Amino acid sequence: VDVRIQDEGDLAIVSAEISVPGANNATLSLVGPSRMDYGKAMEMLKLVCEMIGDYFGGNPPNEGEGGNKA
Repeated sequence: VDVRIQDEGDLAIVSAEISVPGANNATLSLVGPSRMDYGKAMEMLKLVCEMIGDYFGGNPPNEGEGGNKA
């Protein structure tokens, strides 16, 4: 999962690109407090991306393709 973390003061955005047939670029983002557990947020985001990919028949995101890893 290519995960990006943006710090917006008291809020943080954790986002990942997903593969969905018919969509050029699809991104799923999670917005939460900057003090959130980033490891848990990334794992949940990965799970949801895989579920969406499976549901729409796309390929789930590949691990190890850049991004910030915690």
